[in-house]
Amino acid sequence: MWLISAWLVLSSVCLHIATADNENCELENVTCECEGKNITYYNTWPLADNIPSEVVSLTITGCNKTKLRESKTEFGYLKDLLVLNLTANNIQKFASPGSLHHRDLPSLQELILDTNNLTTFVDAYQVFNGLKELQVLSLRNAFQDSRHIISNLTKAFTHSSFESLQELRLDDNDFGVIGRDLFLFDGGKRSVVERISLRNCSLTYIQKGTFKTELMPELNYIDLSMNRIEEITDEQGFLSALDSFGNQLSINLTGNPFNCNCDLELFRTWLNDTKVHIVDKHSLICHKADNVNLTGMSIASLTDELDCTAHLSIYIPGQMSLPYTILIIIFSMIGVLFLIVMYMRRQEIHTWFFTTGTAIKEVFCSSRTGYSDIGRVQRSEVPTVEPEVPPTEV
Repeated sequence: MWLISAWLVLSSVCLHIATADNENCELENVTCECEGKNITYYNTWPLADNIPSEVVSLTITGCNKTKLRESKTEFGYLKDLLVLNLTANNIQKFASPGSLHHRDLPSLQELILDTNNLTTFVDAYQVFNGLKELQVLSLRNAFQDSRHIISNLTKAFTHSSFESLQELRLDDNDFGVIGRDLFLFDGGKRSVVERISLRNCSLTYIQKGTFKTELMPELNYIDLSMNRIEEITDEQGFLSALDSFGNQLSINLTGNPFNCNCDLELFRTWLNDTKVHIVDKHSLICHKADNVNLTGMSIASLTDELDCTAHLSIYIPGQMSLPYTILIIIFSMIGVLFLIVMYMRRQEIHTWFFTTGTAIKEVFCSSRTGYSDIGRVQRSEVPTVEPEVPPTEV
Protein backbone atom coordinates (compact mmCIF):
# COMPACT_ATOMS: atom_id res chain seq x y z
CA MET A 1 0.00 0.00 0.00
CA TRP A 2 2.81 2.39 0.85
CA LEU A 3 4.28 1.82 -2.66
CA ILE A 4 1.04 2.98 -4.26
CA SER A 5 0.96 6.06 -2.02
CA ALA A 6 4.54 6.91 -2.85
CA TRP A 7 3.87 6.53 -6.57
CA LEU A 8 0.85 8.87 -6.35
CA VAL A 9 2.90 11.46 -4.46
CA LEU A 10 5.71 11.37 -7.01
CA SER A 11 3.21 11.62 -9.87
CA SER A 12 1.53 14.65 -8.27
CA VAL A 13 4.93 16.32 -7.69
CA CYS A 14 5.87 15.66 -11.30
CA LEU A 15 2.51 17.05 -12.38
CA HIS A 16 2.99 20.20 -10.35
CA ILE A 17 6.50 20.83 -11.69
CA ALA A 18 5.64 20.03 -15.30
CA THR A 19 2.81 22.54 -15.32
CA ALA A 20 4.93 25.29 -13.87
CA ASP A 21 5.45 27.87 -16.60
CA ASN A 22 9.06 28.10 -17.86
CA GLU A 23 10.35 26.17 -14.86
CA ASN A 24 12.98 23.46 -15.36
CA CYS A 25 13.21 20.57 -12.96
CA GLU A 26 14.40 17.02 -12.64
CA LEU A 27 13.32 14.35 -10.20
CA GLU A 28 15.93 11.74 -9.42
CA ASN A 29 13.66 8.71 -9.19
CA VAL A 30 12.55 5.84 -11.42
CA THR A 31 9.03 7.14 -11.88
CA CYS A 32 9.21 10.40 -13.75
CA GLU A 33 11.51 13.11 -14.94
CA CYS A 34 10.30 16.57 -15.83
CA GLU A 35 11.79 19.51 -17.65
CA GLY A 36 9.47 22.39 -18.38
CA LYS A 37 6.56 20.90 -20.34
CA ASN A 38 8.51 17.77 -21.25
CA ILE A 39 7.81 14.75 -19.09
CA THR A 40 9.20 11.21 -19.02
CA TYR A 41 7.76 8.24 -17.12
CA TYR A 42 9.99 5.23 -16.44
CA ASN A 43 8.86 1.66 -15.76
CA THR A 44 5.34 2.64 -14.70
CA TRP A 45 2.50 3.61 -17.03
CA PRO A 46 0.85 6.77 -15.66
CA LEU A 47 -2.85 7.28 -15.16
CA ALA A 48 -4.35 9.60 -17.75
CA ASP A 49 -5.54 11.98 -15.01
CA ASN A 50 -1.97 12.40 -13.78
CA ILE A 51 -0.57 13.49 -17.13
CA PRO A 52 -0.42 17.31 -17.35
CA SER A 53 -2.82 18.55 -20.00
CA GLU A 54 -0.30 21.21 -21.09
CA VAL A 55 2.50 18.73 -21.76
CA VAL A 56 4.28 19.22 -25.09
CA SER A 57 6.54 16.15 -25.13
CA LEU A 58 5.51 12.92 -23.39
CA THR A 59 7.78 9.87 -23.06
CA ILE A 60 6.68 6.61 -21.47
CA THR A 61 9.26 3.83 -21.52
CA GLY A 62 10.26 0.58 -19.82
CA CYS A 63 6.71 -0.63 -19.18
CA ASN A 64 5.00 -3.91 -20.03
CA LYS A 65 2.02 -2.52 -21.92
CA THR A 66 1.02 -5.34 -24.27
CA LYS A 67 -2.20 -3.69 -25.47
CA LEU A 68 -2.72 0.01 -26.14
CA ARG A 69 -6.29 0.98 -25.40
CA GLU A 70 -8.12 4.04 -26.72
CA SER A 71 -6.07 7.21 -26.41
CA LYS A 72 -8.70 8.91 -24.26
CA THR A 73 -8.26 6.18 -21.66
CA GLU A 74 -4.46 5.99 -21.93
CA PHE A 75 -3.53 9.69 -22.22
CA GLY A 76 -6.63 11.79 -21.78
CA TYR A 77 -7.01 14.97 -23.86
CA LEU A 78 -3.61 16.48 -24.67
CA LYS A 79 -4.32 19.41 -26.94
CA ASP A 80 -0.73 20.74 -26.96
CA LEU A 81 1.16 17.44 -27.24
CA LEU A 82 3.64 17.52 -30.13
CA VAL A 83 5.83 14.47 -29.37
CA LEU A 84 4.64 11.08 -28.07
CA ASN A 85 7.46 8.63 -27.40
CA LEU A 86 6.39 5.09 -26.44
CA THR A 87 9.74 3.35 -26.90
CA ALA A 88 10.38 -0.07 -25.28
CA ASN A 89 7.03 -0.86 -23.70
CA ASN A 90 6.44 -4.33 -25.17
CA ILE A 91 3.38 -3.01 -27.01
CA GLN A 92 2.00 -5.90 -29.06
CA LYS A 93 -1.36 -4.69 -30.24
CA PHE A 94 -3.54 -1.64 -30.77
CA ALA A 95 -6.93 -2.42 -29.24
CA SER A 96 -8.82 -0.32 -31.77
CA PRO A 97 -8.42 2.42 -34.39
CA GLY A 98 -8.96 4.85 -31.50
CA SER A 99 -5.71 3.91 -29.80
CA LEU A 100 -4.15 7.05 -31.29
CA HIS A 101 -7.19 9.18 -31.98
CA HIS A 102 -6.73 12.66 -33.44
CA ARG A 103 -9.59 13.89 -31.26
CA ASP A 104 -7.44 13.30 -28.16
CA LEU A 105 -4.08 14.16 -29.78
CA PRO A 106 -5.01 16.96 -32.21
CA SER A 107 -1.54 18.57 -32.41
CA LEU A 108 0.65 15.44 -32.48
CA GLN A 109 3.59 15.88 -34.86
CA GLU A 110 5.97 13.07 -33.88
CA LEU A 111 5.04 9.51 -32.90
CA ILE A 112 7.79 7.11 -31.76
CA LEU A 113 6.97 3.41 -31.32
CA ASP A 114 10.53 2.02 -31.43
CA THR A 115 11.60 -1.26 -29.81
CA ASN A 116 8.19 -2.80 -29.24
CA ASN A 117 6.68 -6.16 -30.22
CA LEU A 118 3.76 -5.29 -32.47
CA THR A 119 2.24 -8.44 -33.93
CA THR A 120 -0.82 -7.28 -35.87
CA PHE A 121 -2.90 -4.34 -37.06
CA VAL A 122 -5.98 -6.51 -37.70
CA ASP A 123 -8.21 -4.60 -35.28
CA ALA A 124 -6.67 -1.22 -36.00
CA TYR A 125 -5.82 -0.74 -39.68
CA GLN A 126 -6.81 2.93 -39.34
CA VAL A 127 -4.83 3.58 -36.17
CA PHE A 128 -2.68 6.25 -37.84
CA ASN A 129 -5.48 7.75 -39.90
CA GLY A 130 -6.69 11.16 -38.85
CA LEU A 131 -3.38 12.28 -37.30
CA LYS A 132 -3.42 15.21 -39.68
CA GLU A 133 -0.49 17.04 -38.11
CA LEU A 134 1.80 14.00 -37.87
CA GLN A 135 5.17 14.74 -39.49
CA VAL A 136 7.41 11.95 -38.12
CA LEU A 137 6.48 8.28 -37.63
CA SER A 138 9.17 6.05 -36.14
CA LEU A 139 8.75 2.26 -36.11
CA ARG A 140 12.35 1.15 -35.60
CA ASN A 141 12.60 -2.44 -34.38
CA ALA A 142 8.91 -2.23 -33.62
CA PHE A 143 7.65 -5.63 -34.76
CA GLN A 144 7.85 -9.09 -33.23
CA ASP A 145 7.66 -10.93 -36.56
CA SER A 146 8.56 -8.37 -39.21
CA ARG A 147 8.15 -10.67 -42.23
CA HIS A 148 4.68 -11.78 -41.16
CA ILE A 149 3.40 -8.32 -40.30
CA ILE A 150 4.51 -6.57 -43.51
CA SER A 151 1.14 -7.18 -45.18
CA ASN A 152 -0.64 -5.79 -42.10
CA LEU A 153 1.61 -2.73 -42.13
CA THR A 154 0.95 -2.20 -45.84
CA LYS A 155 -2.79 -2.23 -45.19
CA ALA A 156 -2.41 0.17 -42.27
CA PHE A 157 -0.48 2.63 -44.47
CA THR A 158 -3.03 2.27 -47.25
CA HIS A 159 -5.75 3.29 -44.78
CA SER A 160 -3.78 6.30 -43.50
CA SER A 161 -3.92 9.69 -45.16
CA PHE A 162 -0.63 11.00 -43.68
CA GLU A 163 -1.45 14.48 -44.93
CA SER A 164 1.61 16.03 -43.26
CA LEU A 165 4.00 13.07 -42.90
CA GLN A 166 7.56 14.05 -43.85
CA GLU A 167 9.68 11.29 -42.33
CA LEU A 168 9.09 7.54 -42.00
CA ARG A 169 11.57 5.41 -40.01
CA LEU A 170 11.37 1.63 -40.44
CA ASP A 171 14.94 0.71 -39.51
CA ASP A 172 16.05 -2.52 -37.81
CA ASN A 173 13.05 -4.62 -38.84
CA ASP A 174 13.69 -8.03 -40.42
CA PHE A 175 11.44 -7.47 -43.44
CA GLY A 176 13.50 -9.40 -46.01
CA VAL A 177 11.32 -8.12 -48.85
CA ILE A 178 8.89 -5.22 -48.96
CA GLY A 179 5.98 -5.06 -51.37
CA ARG A 180 5.77 -2.29 -53.92
CA ASP A 181 2.47 -1.18 -52.36
CA LEU A 182 3.95 -0.42 -48.92
CA PHE A 183 4.08 3.33 -49.53
CA LEU A 184 0.71 3.71 -51.24
CA PHE A 185 -0.54 6.01 -48.50
CA ASP A 186 -4.27 6.67 -48.44
CA GLY A 187 -4.91 4.23 -51.28
CA GLY A 188 -2.26 5.66 -53.57
CA LYS A 189 -2.78 9.42 -53.25
CA ARG A 190 0.11 11.89 -53.51
CA SER A 191 2.01 12.37 -50.26
CA VAL A 192 4.46 14.96 -48.98
CA VAL A 193 6.87 12.43 -47.44
CA GLU A 194 10.50 13.55 -47.78
CA ARG A 195 12.54 10.88 -45.99
CA ILE A 196 12.16 7.09 -45.83
CA SER A 197 14.61 5.02 -43.80
CA LEU A 198 14.91 1.23 -44.24
CA ARG A 199 18.33 0.73 -42.68
CA ASN A 200 19.20 -2.81 -41.56
CA CYS A 201 15.96 -4.46 -42.71
CA SER A 202 17.52 -7.58 -44.31
CA LEU A 203 16.33 -6.41 -47.74
CA THR A 204 17.70 -8.43 -50.67
CA TYR A 205 16.18 -6.31 -53.45
CA ILE A 206 13.66 -3.54 -54.06
CA GLN A 207 10.58 -4.28 -56.13
CA LYS A 208 9.71 -2.22 -59.18
CA GLY A 209 7.33 0.60 -58.33
CA THR A 210 8.26 0.88 -54.64
CA PHE A 211 9.33 4.52 -55.03
CA LYS A 212 7.24 6.54 -57.48
CA THR A 213 7.89 10.17 -58.17
CA GLU A 214 4.25 10.76 -59.10
CA LEU A 215 3.16 9.58 -55.62
CA MET A 216 6.08 10.98 -53.58
CA PRO A 217 7.19 14.10 -55.47
CA GLU A 218 8.89 15.58 -52.37
CA LEU A 219 11.01 12.51 -51.58
CA ASN A 220 14.62 13.61 -51.10
CA TYR A 221 16.27 10.88 -49.00
CA ILE A 222 16.15 7.05 -48.98
CA ASP A 223 18.26 5.03 -46.55
CA LEU A 224 18.86 1.44 -47.67
CA SER A 225 22.15 0.98 -45.85
CA MET A 226 23.22 -2.17 -43.99
CA ASN A 227 20.88 -4.49 -45.90
CA ARG A 228 21.61 -7.67 -47.90
CA ILE A 229 21.45 -6.29 -51.43
CA GLU A 230 24.00 -8.10 -53.61
CA GLU A 231 23.09 -6.77 -57.04
CA ILE A 232 20.92 -4.07 -58.56
CA THR A 233 19.74 -4.38 -62.16
CA ASP A 234 17.22 -2.33 -64.06
CA GLU A 235 15.28 -5.53 -64.61
CA GLN A 236 13.65 -4.47 -61.35
CA GLY A 237 13.10 -0.93 -62.70
CA PHE A 238 14.68 0.42 -59.52
CA LEU A 239 17.40 2.56 -61.10
CA SER A 240 15.02 4.15 -63.61
CA ALA A 241 12.63 5.02 -60.77
CA LEU A 242 15.43 6.72 -58.83
CA ASP A 243 16.52 8.70 -61.89
CA SER A 244 13.02 10.12 -62.19
CA PHE A 245 13.63 12.08 -58.94
CA GLY A 246 16.71 13.77 -60.39
CA ASN A 247 19.20 15.64 -58.24
CA GLN A 248 16.69 16.31 -55.44
CA LEU A 249 17.18 12.73 -54.20
CA SER A 250 19.96 11.30 -52.03
CA ILE A 251 20.25 7.57 -51.39
CA ASN A 252 22.38 5.65 -48.90
CA LEU A 253 23.43 2.15 -50.05
CA THR A 254 26.47 1.72 -47.83
CA GLY A 255 27.05 -1.56 -46.01
CA ASN A 256 25.43 -3.83 -48.60
CA PRO A 257 27.35 -7.00 -49.65
CA PHE A 258 27.58 -6.29 -53.39
CA ASN A 259 28.60 -9.19 -55.63
CA CYS A 260 30.80 -7.82 -58.41
CA ASN A 261 29.91 -9.94 -61.43
CA CYS A 262 28.70 -8.89 -64.85
CA ASP A 263 25.16 -8.35 -63.56
CA LEU A 264 26.49 -5.34 -61.63
CA GLU A 265 27.85 -3.59 -64.74
CA LEU A 266 24.69 -1.53 -65.26
CA PHE A 267 24.73 -0.46 -61.61
CA ARG A 268 28.40 0.57 -61.91
CA THR A 269 27.58 2.71 -64.94
CA TRP A 270 24.59 4.20 -63.16
CA LEU A 271 26.69 5.17 -60.13
CA ASN A 272 28.93 7.30 -62.33
CA ASP A 273 26.26 8.79 -64.60
CA THR A 274 23.18 9.41 -62.43
CA LYS A 275 22.16 12.82 -61.13
CA VAL A 276 20.96 11.23 -57.89
CA HIS A 277 23.32 11.93 -54.97
CA ILE A 278 24.89 8.69 -53.74
CA VAL A 279 25.90 8.95 -50.09
CA ASP A 280 29.59 8.03 -49.71
CA LYS A 281 29.63 6.54 -53.22
CA HIS A 282 33.20 5.32 -53.12
CA SER A 283 32.56 3.26 -49.99
CA LEU A 284 30.32 0.92 -52.03
CA ILE A 285 32.74 -1.96 -52.47
CA CYS A 286 32.82 -5.51 -53.83
CA HIS A 287 32.23 -7.86 -50.91
CA LYS A 288 32.60 -10.83 -53.23
CA ALA A 289 33.39 -11.24 -56.92
CA ASP A 290 33.98 -13.79 -59.68
CA ASN A 291 37.44 -12.28 -59.86
CA VAL A 292 38.83 -12.45 -56.33
CA ASN A 293 41.12 -9.52 -57.10
CA LEU A 294 38.06 -7.23 -57.13
CA THR A 295 37.15 -7.95 -53.51
CA GLY A 296 37.34 -4.74 -51.49
CA MET A 297 37.51 -2.47 -54.56
CA SER A 298 35.19 0.49 -55.03
CA ILE A 299 32.43 -0.35 -57.53
CA ALA A 300 32.40 3.15 -58.99
CA SER A 301 36.12 2.93 -59.78
CA LEU A 302 35.88 -0.30 -61.80
CA THR A 303 36.39 -0.04 -65.56
CA ASP A 304 36.89 -3.25 -67.54
CA GLU A 305 37.47 -5.49 -64.55
CA LEU A 306 33.96 -6.99 -64.66
CA ASP A 307 34.78 -8.55 -68.11
CA CYS A 308 31.23 -8.65 -69.45
CA THR A 309 32.23 -9.74 -72.96
CA ALA A 310 31.81 -13.36 -71.93
CA HIS A 311 28.12 -12.73 -71.44
CA LEU A 312 27.61 -11.70 -75.09
CA SER A 313 25.47 -8.79 -73.94
CA ILE A 314 22.62 -11.20 -73.16
CA TYR A 315 20.82 -10.76 -69.87
CA ILE A 316 19.57 -13.96 -68.26
CA PRO A 317 17.82 -13.73 -64.87
CA GLY A 318 19.84 -15.10 -62.00
CA GLN A 319 23.40 -16.24 -62.10
CA MET A 320 24.12 -18.47 -65.09
CA SER A 321 26.72 -21.18 -64.61
CA LEU A 322 29.58 -21.73 -67.07
CA PRO A 323 28.21 -24.98 -68.67
CA TYR A 324 25.01 -23.19 -69.73
CA THR A 325 27.01 -20.37 -71.24
CA ILE A 326 29.12 -22.89 -73.23
CA LEU A 327 25.98 -24.68 -74.48
CA ILE A 328 24.52 -21.40 -75.77
CA ILE A 329 27.75 -20.63 -77.62
CA ILE A 330 27.87 -24.15 -79.18
CA PHE A 331 24.26 -24.05 -80.38
CA SER A 332 24.81 -20.56 -81.79
CA MET A 333 27.84 -21.78 -83.76
CA ILE A 334 25.90 -24.78 -85.10
CA GLY A 335 23.15 -22.46 -86.28
CA VAL A 336 25.64 -20.21 -88.06
CA LEU A 337 27.35 -23.20 -89.77
CA PHE A 338 23.99 -24.52 -90.93
CA LEU A 339 23.14 -21.20 -92.57
CA ILE A 340 26.56 -21.07 -94.27
CA VAL A 341 26.12 -24.60 -95.72
CA MET A 342 22.64 -23.73 -96.94
CA TYR A 343 23.99 -20.65 -98.70
CA MET A 344 26.93 -22.46 -100.36
CA ARG A 345 24.74 -25.24 -101.72
CA ARG A 346 21.81 -23.04 -102.61
CA GLN A 347 21.88 -24.07 -106.33
CA GLU A 348 21.75 -27.76 -105.53
CA ILE A 349 18.98 -27.16 -103.01
CA HIS A 350 17.06 -25.15 -105.61
CA THR A 351 17.46 -27.96 -108.18
CA TRP A 352 16.37 -30.57 -105.65
CA PHE A 353 13.25 -28.63 -104.75
CA PHE A 354 12.46 -28.07 -108.45
CA THR A 355 12.93 -31.79 -109.34
CA THR A 356 10.93 -32.94 -106.35
CA GLY A 357 8.15 -30.51 -107.13
CA THR A 358 7.99 -31.62 -110.79
CA ALA A 359 7.85 -35.30 -109.79
CA ILE A 360 5.07 -34.68 -107.34
CA LYS A 361 3.16 -32.72 -109.97
CA GLU A 362 3.52 -35.52 -112.56
CA VAL A 363 2.35 -38.14 -110.08
CA PHE A 364 -0.60 -35.99 -109.16
CA CYS A 365 -1.53 -35.37 -112.83
CA SER A 366 -1.14 -39.04 -113.80
CA SER A 367 -3.32 -40.02 -110.93
CA ARG A 368 -6.05 -37.69 -112.14
CA THR A 369 -5.66 -39.01 -115.75
CA GLY A 370 -5.94 -42.60 -114.54
CA TYR A 371 -9.11 -41.85 -112.74
CA SER A 372 -10.54 -40.21 -115.91
CA ASP A 373 -9.66 -43.26 -118.08
CA ILE A 374 -11.24 -45.63 -115.61
CA GLY A 375 -14.39 -43.55 -115.69
CA ARG A 376 -14.53 -43.70 -119.50
CA VAL A 377 -14.08 -47.49 -119.53
CA GLN A 378 -16.81 -47.97 -116.97
CA ARG A 379 -19.18 -45.82 -119.01
CA SER A 380 -18.41 -47.78 -122.26
CA GLU A 381 -19.24 -51.13 -120.66
CA VAL A 382 -22.72 -50.05 -119.67
CA PRO A 383 -25.26 -51.58 -122.33
CA THR A 384 -27.39 -49.18 -124.24
CA VAL A 385 -31.07 -49.82 -123.70
CA GLU A 386 -33.32 -48.90 -126.64
CA PRO A 387 -36.66 -47.48 -125.62
CA GLU A 388 -39.66 -49.73 -126.39
CA VAL A 389 -42.02 -48.43 -129.14
CA PRO A 390 -45.69 -49.32 -128.54
CA PRO A 391 -47.40 -51.22 -131.46
CA THR A 392 -49.46 -49.17 -133.80
CA GLU A 393 -53.13 -50.04 -133.87
CA VAL A 394 -54.83 -50.40 -137.22
